[in-house]
Amino acid sequence: MAATFTYEGVTYPLVDERLTFAEACAIEKVTGIAFGEIEGDPKVRKRASVVLAMVWVSAKRVNPTLTWAQVGSWAMTAVEWNEDEPDPTTPEETPAPNA
Repeated sequence: MAATFTYEGVTYPLVDERLTFAEACAIEKVTGIAFGEIEGDPKVRKRASVVLAMVWVSAKRVNPTLTWAQVGSWAMTAVEWNEDEPDPTTPEETPAPNA
């Protein structure tokens, strides 16, 4: 995932590593997916619910009063991802087989 993201002019560091136990549990609770499955499967990490959960947890570190519903109402296209990293909301391209 991207190292940072920006929404409405505020840049947030993406909490991809160094999650607290409480943050990992919150991600499990809101996504319904075991944290080990999220960590172990890149396809699961691209699910909208997982991306939203990571963005929510990350943004809450900057703005602790931010709610799940508030972040859930953000337009996906309004979130700008660090240009050095892939946008997690964009499907990975599958290379064409050699003919």
